[in-house]
Order: sequence, then C-alpha cells, then structure tokens
Amino acid sequence: MTDDELRQLIASNARAIQAAADERSELHQTMLDVADERAQLRQAILKLTDIQQGISNLRKLNTIWLGRGAGVEPWLGAKPSLSNSNVLTHPRRAIKK
Repeated sequence: MTDDELRQLIASNARAIQAAADERSELHQTMLDVADERAQLRQAILKLTDIQQGISNLRKLNTIWLGRGAGVEPWLGAKPSLSNSNVLTHPRRAIKK
C-alpha cells in the first residue's frame, strides 16, 4: 500500500469515526429528551389523577346532597326556601335573618 493510499484510508476512517461519534451524541441527546418528556408525562398523569379523584369526590358529595332531597340542584347545592318571613331554611340548618 502506498503512502497516498494509506493517507486516504486514514482520512476515510477518521470521517467514519467522527460520523459515528456525532450519531452517538445525537442519540444520547434524544434519549435525554425522551427521559425529560417521560418525566413530564408522569407529572401530567399525576395531576390528572388528582383531578379525577377530586371530581369523584364532588360527585359523591353531590349524591349525598341529592339523597337528602328537598329541592337540591346538583350545580347550585341546596336550594333555600322561606318557611316564614324571619327564617331562611336550609336542609342542614336554619339561618336567622
């Protein structure tokens, strides 16, 4: 093998090694990005789970209120009524005016 062929082979190998190193660096960065996105996804799932639990708790409370009857509207809570002019009644307590 001549000196010129040897230089070309070395240069070719150097380019191949550099390309492999660049590819490895890009792959490493991609893996870091995926790990970060996975952590963000886990946080979002935890938040959604908390929200879902809150909605479930609100539905249970709403069911309790509805179960007590007497004009309860689910989006407003208990509907007050005037039984006489001095007392505003509520399903759970009487409130003096």
